[in-house]
Amino acid sequence: MALSSNVKLSGGRVLRQQELGLLAALGIYPDALAGRLRLVLVIGCYADFRFTLDILSSGSVRERRDEAVQALMDLGAHCDCEVFTAIRELPRGIFRHNRSHGASQ
Repeated sequence: MALSSNVKLSGGRVLRQQELGLLAALGIYPDALAGRLRLVLVIGCYADFRFTLDILSSGSVRERRDEAVQALMDLGAHCDCEVFTAIRELPRGIFRHNRSHGASQ
């Protein structure tokens, strides 16, 4: 029996095995990252990766955090709240963008 090249995550969407392997190689585990982001994003998204970077810096990804964020961007994320879509997880809440979201300063 052949193994599927896709993995269904809790969000119901499918993350390809290749994408999952790349994230795992960078120390990113979608369920764990999504869980931690859910806790901090209740204060809103700042149109950047400040919380994702903090989370990645506190784990084994520390040395490769910029590379890890680039991988998330390659999967479609442009800020913390879009990481959920990139890793095919549900946010399980409503996140607001702070006033400065999208504004050039």
